[in-house]
Amino acid sequence: MKISMKRINWRIITSLLIVTTSLLTSCDSTKNNTATSNAELPKAEIAKPAPSSKIEISPPNPFITKETNRAVPNNNFGQKQETFAKVQVSKLNTYNHPNGIFSLDIPEGWTKNDTSNPKEVIVSWVDPIGNVRIVMNIFEIDMNPSKDDLGKELKNLIKGLIDKQPKFTISDPKEQPGGAMQLDWSYEVNLQGRSGIILGNSSIEQKGNKVMILSVEFPKEQSDGLKDSLNKIISSRKINPEVKLEQ
Repeated sequence: MKISMKRINWRIITSLLIVTTSLLTSCDSTKNNTATSNAELPKAEIAKPAPSSKIEISPPNPFITKETNRAVPNNNFGQKQETFAKVQVSKLNTYNHPNGIFSLDIPEGWTKNDTSNPKEVIVSWVDPIGNVRIVMNIFEIDMNPSKDDLGKELKNLIKGLIDKQPKFTISDPKEQPGGAMQLDWSYEVNLQGRSGIILGNSSIEQKGNKVMILSVEFPKEQSDGLKDSLNKIISSRKINPEVKLEQ
C-alpha cells in the first residue's frame, strides 16, 4: 500500500547528517564540506505496514553553522592552488555501537561525536583536519513507506536545509542494488577567498522497524583520491533491527 507523504509528519531526525553540523561558514572563514560516495548497500528487510503510525522529523537545520574548522592548504608559490587541505585516510577499524544497533568501518584517528537521544542514534566522525565527515542516523518507525516515498522525503528534507547555498544541486533518489534509496547533492563554498565545491551523498533505507540514514561529505577536488575509501566505509555498515533504541 502506497503511503502518501502528506500524511507523514517528519520530525524524528533532529540532526540528519549531524556530520554536517559544521558545513558552512561566512565568506572568508573556513567551512565544512558535505559529500558522500556511491556504494552498493545491503538489502533492506521491510517491516509489515502499520497504517495509523507516523514518521516525525524535527525541523532544526543541522547543516548550517557560523563557525567551522575546515582546513585550507598552505600552498607555496608556483604550486596548484587547492581550496581544501588534503585528507589522508588511514586504515579502517570497525566501530561497534555500545548497544549493538550498528557497526561501521571508520578510519583510524578520526574524531567521533555522539549526540544520540532516547529516540534516535546520531553518531558522526570527522577526519583530523576537518575536511571529510560521516554521519550515521537511526530511528524507529511503526509503518512501511515505499522506497520511493522514503527517497522523495529525503530529497525534500535536504533541499529544505541547504537549497539556498550557492550553486546547489541535487539528484533524484535512485534505488541501489542493495535496496537503499540514494541521492547526490553539491554546493559551492568560499574558503579564504577560494571557491570550492562540496559533494554530498545521502542514503536512506528501512530494516525491520528501523530507518537508517548514512551520509558522507568531502571536497570535490579530492573525490578521485577518496572515492574508494569512502565506498568501503559505506558498504561496511551493518544494522541490527532487533536492538531497541531506548535501553
